[in-house]
Amino acid sequence: MKKKQISIILIGIIFMGMMVTSFSLFVVAKTESKNPINDPLIIDDKIRETEYQIDVATLKNPETASEGAESNEGLPETNIIDAKMWMTLDDYTGYYIFDLFYLYDFSVGENTEIWFQADRSWLDPDPQGREYPVITQEQTEQLLSEFESNILPTDTDYFGSPDEHDGNDALLEDLGYLPQGYYNYSDKNVILVSNIKDENYYTDFPYYIAGFYSPSFEAYFDRNVISIDSYDWESRVGPDGDKPYLYESVIAHEYQHLIHDDYNPEDPLFMNEGCSMFAEIVCGYPIPWDNINTYLTTPDNSLTLWEDQGSINILADYGAALLYAMYLNDQYSNEDEQFLSY
Repeated sequence: MKKKQISIILIGIIFMGMMVTSFSLFVVAKTESKNPINDPLIIDDKIRETEYQIDVATLKNPETASEGAESNEGLPETNIIDAKMWMTLDDYTGYYIFDLFYLYDFSVGENTEIWFQADRSWLDPDPQGREYPVITQEQTEQLLSEFESNILPTDTDYFGSPDEHDGNDALLEDLGYLPQGYYNYSDKNVILVSNIKDENYYTDFPYYIAGFYSPSFEAYFDRNVISIDSYDWESRVGPDGDKPYLYESVIAHEYQHLIHDDYNPEDPLFMNEGCSMFAEIVCGYPIPWDNINTYLTTPDNSLTLWEDQGSINILADYGAALLYAMYLNDQYSNEDEQFLSY
């Protein structure tokens, strides 16, 4: 049934592609938002291939790091069960930075831990005047349930199971940054939620990094870990809001990258990204029409040469990669084997 649905989608896209040369204005239909600034942009291809330096100055004593830390607005302090130094990204300055994260009793599942950056505040003053990113227990429980009941089994069933990591070989411990055994307490997946510092964080640039998978993080922590942003969960988690299921889609996307890196780390970029875009659809989330429509309006955009028309048209790269992955799945998958699995 799912294959039939994807075939119908492809037929519709092909029809629109035939119309685009005459009626391209009508094909482009971006989702309106109460927040026209701060539209998501996944540029995890750059993050996966960049060797960011560690800002050692941000490392705090793990035994005293939580003293005087800001509270997580919206999340009850009484439910905190652990505090650890993890890392987030400052893509604007080019560093991985240490920061304190909290774990809550309601953010732990059978296979997953969701850790929240203790201080998710913006610059003071913030160039866009944004309010502190509030996250609630209800949103956390919803996201955790969706990952464990849908994203994790769907991604692993289709693409394959990732390597196991339990923190025993954490590179940060071997480098002497943190004590031995610091991350060696579990083999559960880790989702780090933080206010990712990118161009949007420091300026009025309209796009922000909604999430990423970093092979470096996997090596530093020796855990299966992905990162997502903390911005506007009210409108972007669950079925309601301006951008329904946005962060669920990001998690499905990034977890595929995590799996892909274990099986085919040398795969061409367009193939890896195509699989991650397809993972969003396989998990049942909204079709990213912005990406597809951008490609249909610039059909001369290359499939295999990433950013051949510059970063300004990167949505077309993602759209082309998604259509290619959908085509491969439609043509070569069957009931016994998924063509895009590893």
